[in-house]
Amino acid sequence: MQIPVFVGLLHVLTSFNRPGLTPAQNAAIPNYAFGPAEVGSFLRAHLFGVPLPAYLSMPQDLLDAFGAHVDRWQVAAVAVPLVLLAALATHLSARVSASRQPADGPAAAFVRWTPWVFPLGVLVSGALFPFPIATLLYWMTNSGWTVVQQWLVLRPAPAVTPAPVVPTDRVAARRRAEAELRRRRRKAARS
Repeated sequence: MQIPVFVGLLHVLTSFNRPGLTPAQNAAIPNYAFGPAEVGSFLRAHLFGVPLPAYLSMPQDLLDAFGAHVDRWQVAAVAVPLVLLAALATHLSARVSASRQPADGPAAAFVRWTPWVFPLGVLVSGALFPFPIATLLYWMTNSGWTVVQQWLVLRPAPAVTPAPVVPTDRVAARRRAEAELRRRRRKAARS
């Protein structure tokens, strides 16, 4: 379910900064549902001095197209921690999910490997593919929220002590009648 959303987000975010155009020209062109004002706002947005549309392998001329000089090491200083945190959150999320699955069956081997394969995919994808800082931020936030959500939902519930059973008036009356009947039978048996 998340893969189409993620691919769509990736496509939209990489389409904001078009090669060969100045920042002003890019900001003047709408992008899908985003008007020029939103496009300009996104292109001007920064995280620790790095534009949100920037990615690790972005050529220097595209980095310079944001209007201010940004070096690749600055992009790496923001992108690498985001990738590592996203991989850690993905590992924790997959590990919690795997612990809730049966230990045997046809999918058991796959489930055992997911806490290691999925984060590896995050690391490789974040390092080699053009994932903008905004996408890495989404990935890290989404994976982190998934871990918190799983912890809240799947944590063991506290033990519940049952409430004492209080007999209703009918039940109490029937018990008194049965006790009286037993008493009369014992008295009759003695005489």
